[in-house]
Amino acid sequence: MHILVIYDISDNRKRRRAVKLLNGCGTRVQESAFECVISDKKASSLEKKLSALIEETDSVRIYRLSSHAKISVYGTSPGEIFSNNSFLII
Repeated sequence: MHILVIYDISDNRKRRRAVKLLNGCGTRVQESAFECVISDKKASSLEKKLSALIEETDSVRIYRLSSHAKISVYGTSPGEIFSNNSFLII
């Protein structure tokens, strides 16, 4: 499964914990965005852990993408791991 995780977590300690969780699952592609290719089971586990970590004022968005998703990257990307297939996300 391909997922894109975007977060805005205000507490430094919690943000570091979220980054540690996400580093174990994928690649950081922007300051607050990770691309992951993981199993459904691991995605569900990650979602539960992240939702337990955040406060009401924080935000975590998890986009589950089709295996046919096409990712177009413009400019410098520190680490792209998704394959390019059929959708365009800008």
